[in-house]
Amino acid sequence: PKLSSSRVRAHILACGDVPDTVPASIAPTIRQNKLYGLEVHDWLKAHLKTNRYLHSKNVAEMAAALSDIYDVNVESAVRAGILHDAGKGFSGPELVAFCKKHKIKVPFFEDICKQEPALLHSFVSCWLAKNRFGVKDKDVLSAIAEHTLGSLQMSTLSKILFVADISSKDRKYKDAFVIRNLALQDLDKALLYAANRKLLFTIDSQKWLCPLGIDLWNHLIKQEK
Repeated sequence: PKLSSSRVRAHILACGDVPDTVPASIAPTIRQNKLYGLEVHDWLKAHLKTNRYLHSKNVAEMAAALSDIYDVNVESAVRAGILHDAGKGFSGPELVAFCKKHKIKVPFFEDICKQEPALLHSFVSCWLAKNRFGVKDKDVLSAIAEHTLGSLQMSTLSKILFVADISSKDRKYKDAFVIRNLALQDLDKALLYAANRKLLFTIDSQKWLCPLGIDLWNHLIKQEK
């Protein structure tokens, strides 16, 4: 069946359930055939820890809310949000091996492998979105790949996902509330603040700074002036 409302389809993809607004004659078919993203939720629940799965749902929810404000297709926003951490269940060595096996192109790959292989999860998540779940929308794929380190040519969807990831409602630290409120008013200011917080957190944790993150910061600062 084809639902008339993209909002209903987005709800199913974001939340993993069929809302009561769906006719009783259609809902069982959707559940039985795992339509509109229900199969995605089954896979995520099987491959991610519970808190990571819930985070993905929260990011999808926030991405949907921001898509309304910034005129982005809600289904694209939700799809990027729910799949952005699909590769998060892999360990560092597994991420490295996965990237090598599937020849995934990653900037500064050797440095990331040596210093902070967990950063590879965004690129692996992008690969899974495309090859495991059949996502063809380039904006969605780019947003997933860029949600951790950003890029110099971020689309509005990429900015939304970057911000939603760091400030979804499961994030309880003070900065998350600041970013969340900023995002409702000015997406670019929220992005700048989020990039700043990420850099400072990395420095405070005495971890390696990926050049991509530094490049993003310098790019955003230039745009501000």
